[in-house]
Amino acid sequence: MTEIPTEEKLIRLSQASKVIRKMTGESIATGTIYRWASRGLSGVRLKIIYAGGYKRTKEVWIREFFAELSRVRQQGGQQVQSVSSARQKKAQAQLAAEGM
Repeated sequence: MTEIPTEEKLIRLSQASKVIRKMTGESIATGTIYRWASRGLSGVRLKIIYAGGYKRTKEVWIREFFAELSRVRQQGGQQVQSVSSARQKKAQAQLAAEGM
């Protein structure tokens, strides 16, 4: 379980793009932020918690996400193509049916 430090305010994922814009000067689509939290990028996921019925993050967690992503990519990490679990199960079933 993730501990919630009280020194930094939780922000809704829908508002995280404003924080990122302050940090980088670039606009990021809200859907992209949700994708970073759910599927991740290059094997790195944005840390979130549920509070008040919403997915929330913190500025420090966004900075940690960017730092970890940079570390992975500098080590030659390839961007991981995400495959939905349903598609993955279907592919495994097809391989099993073919005897592989």
